[in-house]
Amino acid sequence: MLTGMAAAASSLATKTAWSTALPVALWPLWSVEGHRGKAYVLGGTPPRAQPWHDSRIEQLLTTCSTLWTETNQIVRGNMRELVATHGMSGQTPLSERLSATDRQRLDKAAKAANMPLEKVAPFRPWLAAFTLENAYHAHIGHPESGSAEKILIARAKKTGMVLQSEFPAQDDVLTYMGSLSAEQEQQFLSYTLDTILNGPAENERIYSDWSRGDSTRAETVVLRLKANYPALYASLVLGRNRNWVPRFDAMLRADKPALVVLGLYHMAGPDSVLVQLQAQGWTVRAVN
Repeated sequence: MLTGMAAAASSLATKTAWSTALPVALWPLWSVEGHRGKAYVLGGTPPRAQPWHDSRIEQLLTTCSTLWTETNQIVRGNMRELVATHGMSGQTPLSERLSATDRQRLDKAAKAANMPLEKVAPFRPWLAAFTLENAYHAHIGHPESGSAEKILIARAKKTGMVLQSEFPAQDDVLTYMGSLSAEQEQQFLSYTLDTILNGPAENERIYSDWSRGDSTRAETVVLRLKANYPALYASLVLGRNRNWVPRFDAMLRADKPALVVLGLYHMAGPDSVLVQLQAQGWTVRAVN
């Protein structure tokens, strides 16, 4: 999963200076050191036309004890019941929860995803956003299986490596999203519509720049998110970024390093995970 556009440019540059010094041929990767231990962290993009690949990071994974990701495919309970509890709109149709402008944008995004609007009409805004985004990537031929997270999970499973996730099971994702306030989930849908309506070419420019070590476009996305959707930013970005600090604290006390894969927007901006880790006094370095 996520500005003060008026934030001082010099301050932002200082906090993200490590992002601009990476070789073009290497996917951005950082080491975090503290407690005499080390962890590695990278920012993955949403699905793209070509599967993610970086032999340096794939080899690094074999030296690590644990792979940390945001989500996994574990299901503990009845997903149908969880979706009904946390994702259905009840007596209020989705259209009545949205502004006239967002209703028009929803219609355009549904067409871009090749999804009939009636499919998402019974959903709460957050679930409509999830469903549309997944359909959009599938429609434009960007398989989720090709993301860095999914590829590294598959490799880790083959070696029997320990897998850990921010959300221990899919149940927890649904519960978390279902706990968003009405304002937060409407902002989440609006933000998702922004992303879809940007179009594949503009989104690919963001992801391609990131893959080459240029975080400028990603920083701009995060700043706009903070400025335009502050309630969403406080929960899905700032709150979750801060929650990674105790996880890294435990990782840095382990005998072997961990590798962490996060969404790139958690790795960019003035409140990024990297900034949170530096604030603890730990050493954060780009791995060249």
